[in-house]
Amino acid sequence: ETAEGNSSQGDGQTTASDRAVSQELVNKMQVVEKVIDKYFYQEETDKQAMVDSILKGMVDSLGDPYSVYYSPEELQELLDQTEGIYYGIGAYVGLDTMTGYPKIISPIPGSPAEEVDLRPDDIIYEVNGESTYGKDLNSVVAMIKGEEGTYVTLTIYRSTEPDYLYLDVERRQVETPTVESEMFESGMAYIQIMEFSETTVDQFADALAVAKESGMKGLILDLRANPGGS
Repeated sequence: ETAEGNSSQGDGQTTASDRAVSQELVNKMQVVEKVIDKYFYQEETDKQAMVDSILKGMVDSLGDPYSVYYSPEELQELLDQTEGIYYGIGAYVGLDTMTGYPKIISPIPGSPAEEVDLRPDDIIYEVNGESTYGKDLNSVVAMIKGEEGTYVTLTIYRSTEPDYLYLDVERRQVETPTVESEMFESGMAYIQIMEFSETTVDQFADALAVAKESGMKGLILDLRANPGGS
């Protein structure tokens, strides 16, 4: 055991005592599962949901809102999102670290979110009556997205309003505009990339072509607040 411990310190390998998943833990999980099977009021339980919750719990224990475990279904939803075309309300969503709730970063021009007057810093308190507190952003986005033509009800807290706002927003096909551009009189081109999706390359190429045709002398590439993506 001592030799194994010394080796661990030297080459970065973990020993059995360093691992969270031990045989003792597996035994405990099996005991808990047997108790659930015997005493839980429902005759059947969703075993896959149970496994997903265990794996999610391991990652959640890190206390990092940007480290997330994805089930196969959730991963597919994420891949669909990075294609840049989805069915939703058309708004950028971020995490409000002060409250632990998601918030609107900005609505996409011409989107359902803009049509119902969703505004930057609007706190998304509930989605269809379900609290969003403590949920990671991908879970909240999954709650908001849905079939084209259906509606989602958002409970919004806005600091300038005396009470919550209840907004019914139609889900429509949205192509995310990830690039914005502008030409300054000095000949400097400004291109902002808000996030990376499969549509970003073409959108950036179009913006750069317009800048070059306008006599671009220099380029400001703005990646501030870009959360990443594809």
